[in-house]
Amino acid sequence: TNEALCLDYMYSGHVFNCMLFSMLAFYYSDTFLRYPAIVLAIASIPTVSMSRLHYTSDTVVGAAFAFMVLALVVYDPVGV
Repeated sequence: TNEALCLDYMYSGHVFNCMLFSMLAFYYSDTFLRYPAIVLAIASIPTVSMSRLHYTSDTVVGAAFAFMVLALVVYDPVGV
């Protein structure tokens, strides 16, 4: 069949990994890697949504998790 299926995998690991890598590259690199990292981060959500692998809410939650992990890694509130 030629059905368009959108699978519900809460959260999107594709977007999570892409966003986390992009944000870490942006945070820790010089200016050379910052611009490709921004483009990769911005393009990941609509690209995964348009491929119908995830719902838009899955991709947004994946991006939100990436921001939370980045905050834990960079700002280290516990002092570990």
